[in-house]
Amino acid sequence: MQFVLDAADAVDPGVFSKDEGIKQFKGSGAEIKNALFNWGLGAIAWLIVGRILDRIIRP
Repeated sequence: MQFVLDAADAVDPGVFSKDEGIKQFKGSGAEIKNALFNWGLGAIAWLIVGRILDRIIRP
């Protein structure tokens, strides 16, 4: 579980924060849930941006 938090801290660009993200969980395992949820949203956003740029760049 600590691996998830360490990985999230290592690649944090500051867009989707695990501490002040879109959704904040409370209770047991809240830090991990916050990191997975908010970073999951970040990953989806980057995939969408990547697909759009791919469509623009490739003929």
